[in-house]
Amino acid sequence: MEADLEPQIVNKYLALQRLDSDEELYQEILTVFLEDTPIQLANLENAWSTRTLPEVLRLSHSLKSAAGNIGAERLSIASFSVEKAAKNGNIEDLPALLNSIQHEFNTLMEFLNKQR
Repeated sequence: MEADLEPQIVNKYLALQRLDSDEELYQEILTVFLEDTPIQLANLENAWSTRTLPEVLRLSHSLKSAAGNIGAERLSIASFSVEKAAKNGNIEDLPALLNSIQHEFNTLMEFLNKQR
């Protein structure tokens, strides 16, 4: 039972619950997410490279929400960690946390590709 408490790569069931089980809407949201996220990740990396913490905060918050919308729990959690670090000015933690976002996005893409 405890394994159910672990964040999932994709919790589609939970995402569909929020969408009144509308599979078509879920697929539309997922498509937009997959098109937009690589751009957002590049923007996030650029914001970090220029040490623009307010932009890191904004982008990580946006990514956290978008990942949550598709049920990408681990990516959402990783994004929240970056958001929190940026908000608190913990710049020494940000490189590893940003790497975790990229890792979770790559894991998500691998998972979704296997589902096809």
